[in-house]
Parts: sequence; C-alpha cells; structure tokens
Amino acid sequence: MSSTRVAPSRGYVNFNTTPEVRAERKRKLQTMTRELYDELLANLSRTMRPGFCEPGEALNEAILIAMKNTMAKAA
Repeated sequence: MSSTRVAPSRGYVNFNTTPEVRAERKRKLQTMTRELYDELLANLSRTMRPGFCEPGEALNEAILIAMKNTMAKAA
C-alpha cells in the first residue's frame, strides 16, 4: 500500500457554498484518485473515535451516499 499524506484537520466544513465549489467537489468525487482516497481515509482514521467502526467501511459508505445524492440531483 502506498504511503499516505495526512492533511491537517479542516474543522468545520461549510456546505453552503457556491455552485462552482459544488461542481468542483462533484468532479473530484467522480474522478477520485487513489491518492485522494488515501488522504480521505487517513483523515477519517485520525478523527474517528477508536472502536466506533472501520474507517474504510465508513468512507466507502460515505462515497456511496455522496454518489447517490449526486446522481439524484443530476436527474
């Protein structure tokens, strides 16, 4: 497995963003690279409470929900 870069905690994420920012997030989700996945997993692993659930499972579930929401809004 590749070594992962752990990004600093970003704290509060503002979901009330411009259409341009939402479009960029959608593009990143649709073209997710292994490096981005590893970064997200590292962030999640660092911030999740130990024993809550597996970080990989939580990330995969979050990606599925995000993709479902993206597809629903596109329709």
